Amino acid sequence: MNAAVPGRFVRRLAVVGLAVATAFAGLVVVMPAAHASPAVRFTNPLAEHRADPHIFKHTDGFYYFTATVPEYDRIVLRRATTIQGLASAPETVIWRKHATGEMGAHIWAPEIHFINGKWYVYFAAGRAEDKWRVRMYVLETADSNPLTGTWVERRRIVTPWDTFSLDETTFVANGVRYLSWARAEPGADSTFVLE
Repeated sequence: MNAAVPGRFVRRLAVVGLAVATAFAGLVVVMPAAHASPAVRFTNPLAEHRADPHIFKHTDGFYYFTATVPEYDRIVLRRATTIQGLASAPETVIWRKHATGEMGAHIWAPEIHFINGKWYVYFAAGRAEDKWRVRMYVLETADSNPLTGTWVERRRIVTPWDTFSLDETTFVANGVRYLSWARAEPGADSTFVLE
């Protein structure tokens, strides 16, 4: 198949504040044998037909799972008390793409986070009329259970360069919250051929 589509993006990690992209490179954690847990077997893949998976373990004892669905049209969540339990956990649709305009195509790479007492889902989406005009967005709910909560579209995440942007994540380092993402660099060749 030959199809020229936007894609070979010069991906750069953009971090608001401090560049920490290489801080964890080569990190190896060795647990002492005396504290080792019994071996646990996991189904692989954990969730079939899902891309860009993200799992978050909350203080309520549940693991929350979200991922890109093959239709690129909605955001789904699952929860279970074990990682393996996510494989058979029922899936709940928490949000669907718009019929027109922004957030109308290519719903990609959702991530769920719990920040300051609220749930947030960061994701990327294209326009219904231009699916490759992908930008970053965030949803929010204050409900304690994100599967039953009412999700509100908070806003598009605006960056200094208005270019193809996706794969945002957030983390705290030394008490400061950061947002990192991948994006196309203005003026860089952003095409590739699928064969």
